[in-house]
Amino acid sequence: MPPNTPSGKKNKRHNSLTMAARKIHIGLPPERQKTLIGIACNENDYRVGWEVNRLLSLQLARTDNLTIHKTRQVVNEFSQYFYNDEANERAYYLIQNKGTKGHLLPDCKNIDFLFIVSGTLSKENEKQILDCLRTSSLLQGIFSLDAGKINHLPLPY
Repeated sequence: MPPNTPSGKKNKRHNSLTMAARKIHIGLPPERQKTLIGIACNENDYRVGWEVNRLLSLQLARTDNLTIHKTRQVVNEFSQYFYNDEANERAYYLIQNKGTKGHLLPDCKNIDFLFIVSGTLSKENEKQILDCLRTSSLLQGIFSLDAGKINHLPLPY
């Protein structure tokens, strides 16, 4: 029997607490696969973006800077290019590794740009992208990197 309140009436709140809990399942999309390629290059970001677009037939476009925050303060900003390929369910990012106050990936200081493919990409497709980027005389070095290094980045896709 539910406990009584000081006035002698039954506590209605107790009844609502004894009801069975309902579980609600939210259908979140699964984590997308990410492929990370490092680019070493002494050129400006717009030239690198243009070259990547030319080589891979993409349409990367300049977007707002990628901003890293800590407790409501801007810590660092990095130039960013983006292209959403809806037909192949992939998103492409070109992000400058050196920002206003340091590197996005401090352990990769020799990398000037990060090229990220978000979405399913076979090893064969990744190799084709690497080989295609390596044909450029503008891009000095192309490196396949561990995608786990970018899990902390606030990428929307």
